[in-house]
Amino acid sequence: RFLEPGKNSRALAFGCGARVCLGEPLALLELFVVLTRLLQAFTLLPSGDALPSLQPLPH
Repeated sequence: RFLEPGKNSRALAFGCGARVCLGEPLALLELFVVLTRLLQAFTLLPSGDALPSLQPLPH
C-alpha cells in the first residue's frame, strides 16, 4: 500500500539520519556470530580430487 507506481522502490534496511534503527549494531554483530559459527561447524573443501594451486597468477 505504500509503494507508488513509477517511484523507486529502494529501501534502507535500518534507516538513516536521526531515525536510524538503534538495533543495527546488534543485528550486524548477530549476523557476524551466526556466519562465524556456520563456517566453524563445516569443513569447506574444493570440488574434485586435486587441490587448487596456491601459486599466484601472472598479471
